[in-house]
Amino acid sequence: MRSARQSFQPIARTSILPSSRALAARSYSTSPNQQQVLQSFGTPFAQFIYTISRIARIITFSALGVATIGVVSFEAAHQYVEHVAMPAASSSSRTTSDEYGWGELALEESWSGSPTRTGTDPRLGIKGRHAVRSAWMSANWGGGISPSVLLGGGAAGNSGLGRTAITSMGAAKTLQVEDGMILAMQYLNLAVKIAASKGIKLPDTDSIRAGFVGEAAAKEQLRNVDPLAMALEARLASVKERQGSRGALESAIASYEKLYDIGSLTNEGRSENASRLVRLATKVGDLYSALGQRGDAEEWLNRAVSIAATAGASTPEMQGKQIEEVPAEEPQKASSGGWFSRSKAPAAAKAATPTEAVAAAPPTPTLGSDAAPTPALTRSLITALVSKSALHAHTPTPTSLQQALQTQMSALQLSTAELNRLVATPASSGPAELHRLWLTHHQSILDLHVAETMFALTRGAVSGTASKLIPAWFRGESSTGRVGEKSIAWVDQAEKRAEGVIKALEKSGKRGKDEMVLDERWTREKEVALAAGRVLRDAKRVKETARRSRSTLEGL
Repeated sequence: MRSARQSFQPIARTSILPSSRALAARSYSTSPNQQQVLQSFGTPFAQFIYTISRIARIITFSALGVATIGVVSFEAAHQYVEHVAMPAASSSSRTTSDEYGWGELALEESWSGSPTRTGTDPRLGIKGRHAVRSAWMSANWGGGISPSVLLGGGAAGNSGLGRTAITSMGAAKTLQVEDGMILAMQYLNLAVKIAASKGIKLPDTDSIRAGFVGEAAAKEQLRNVDPLAMALEARLASVKERQGSRGALESAIASYEKLYDIGSLTNEGRSENASRLVRLATKVGDLYSALGQRGDAEEWLNRAVSIAATAGASTPEMQGKQIEEVPAEEPQKASSGGWFSRSKAPAAAKAATPTEAVAAAPPTPTLGSDAAPTPALTRSLITALVSKSALHAHTPTPTSLQQALQTQMSALQLSTAELNRLVATPASSGPAELHRLWLTHHQSILDLHVAETMFALTRGAVSGTASKLIPAWFRGESSTGRVGEKSIAWVDQAEKRAEGVIKALEKSGKRGKDEMVLDERWTREKEVALAAGRVLRDAKRVKETARRSRSTLEGL
């Protein structure tokens, strides 16, 4: 019992009476613990740092992913343009002869200047090639709409709009074309600078003409003109022309004149370059006309006709003097050897129909004795005559309108003579048939010009003087009938010809009003397809214009 009691007492004392060490431990445990403090503050901060680092990783990887997608998409678009889009819209290497000049015409619109290269030239380097492709995208796909247009901002919003868009505020397409041309000019200017830094540049024609460059050095420069430099300058001039502002048009004239100077100073292959020189001179004349500089425009258009005559093609207008200006109330006096004096009114004619007027007009065009004109040269000459007709008709005076009528009939006769030549030597090839359709299409344009000119002569003339302003061979003996009756006959002929061209080019089948699908026979050759598409587009415009003109004339 004693041992049990002795063993029990210490246990009882220990459990009931706490020792001083236990009291000290209990008092310390009730105060803040350092580990607890670190855990209470350290855990949220570590979690915060972890969250921030996680967000940073997400942002970084997202930015890298977006940048990668952007770079890949950018380069993929450029490669698509390089290998698909540009080759589809440019000439290909020609394995056959280019008798009708469609390959020559398509080559002038090349971005590389080479018939064997449909993409960009590797000599431009990475930056230069990307600049050319970007210019192609801007010119063909548009430049989009400035963000300021979408975000508003009053007058500040117009900063992204071009001249045409501000005035017309039409569809979004107008905005894209305007901004696209501005971007295309910037990219092409960069490409020209890069090419010049690599030695690919045009000769200084001003210094050559001024005599600052020796004859031997000048011949060497002109003999070794880089086709790429010519192509870039031509594309830049075309984009400036399409941009349409006065400054851009003046700059385009300077570029076209430089190209013309190089072509005219180059002696080798002048006969092959004649049609190109005619087109360049016509282009410069049209731009001067758009700027209101009539004297310069007429000089360049006359130069285009003169170049064509030197190369072998001429018109009745060039066989005699220009008509002399006479008062509207006096009869037109025949100048000796003049164009209008070469024909007389047919006897007992009631009224001259459009076909009879062309047949009764002065003699058909004669060809130069040196060489026969090529189809491309003939087309270039007709285009120059159409531009010259429009220039004369722009001034509503009796003499100017008579000159316009004279030029229109010259172009009609030239096209008729070329069509007769094609009938005499028929060809079933696509290029030959397209040449015939091109001539017919431009005859429809000239028909509209004749109708407008005749209406202006009769509408603005005092009663009884209209018969004095229109040549006898043209009007017939009868001058009765309401105003515009003769013009309606020409408008009808224009519509009929345009319908024939559309029927020959367009694929049969129902489609939208503005949808154009070429027949398969015109899509086998790229050069032919490009030209055929434009002829079809313009023929539809002529048809619509003829219908509107007839409605207007019938309502008078």
